[in-house]
Amino acid sequence: EEEGENEYAALDYIASLPEEETKAELPPQKISMKLIAGRAFGEDALAGLSADEVAERVLALQHVRLDEERVEEIDNLEMLGVGVSHLYLQRNLIARIENLESMRGLQLLCLASNGIKVLENLLCLKSLKALDVGYNMIQGIGRGEVPPSVLYLTTDGNPLEEMG
Repeated sequence: EEEGENEYAALDYIASLPEEETKAELPPQKISMKLIAGRAFGEDALAGLSADEVAERVLALQHVRLDEERVEEIDNLEMLGVGVSHLYLQRNLIARIENLESMRGLQLLCLASNGIKVLENLLCLKSLKALDVGYNMIQGIGRGEVPPSVLYLTTDGNPLEEMG
C-alpha cells in the first residue's frame, strides 16, 4: 500500500457524525406562550419561573421574534398584549395573514419568505409603518389592502402582476 493512499483507514475509532434533522422534516408549530418566551428569554432564563411570571414577562415584550420556527398559522397573539411594536414571522410556513386584531400598537410586521398568496386582514393595524411581505406568492396588491399608515412596503421576490 502506498504511503498516504488511504490514511484514514486506520481511524475506525472515529464515530460518524449524527445526521442533523433539517427544519423541513420537523412538524409545524403553533404560536404559544412557551414558544414566544423561549425565543425571547431562552429556556435557561425561564427555569424556575412560575407561569404567571413568564406571562408577565411576555406581556412586557415590545419586539417578538418568531422567525424560522415552522409556524403555520398566525394565531394566539392576544397573549402578547398591545405593547408589541415589532413582530418578526419571516421564514415560516404561513399561508394566510389573519388574527392580527389584538396587535393594535404594531409598527413593523415582517412576513417575508412564507407561502402568502393574498394581502388581507391588515387594515386593523392602524399604527403599522413597515410591512415586509417579500418572497411570498403574492400576485397582486389592490388599492385599500395595505393600511394607509404604512410608509415602507417590501414586496421583492413576489410574482406581482398588479399593484393598485
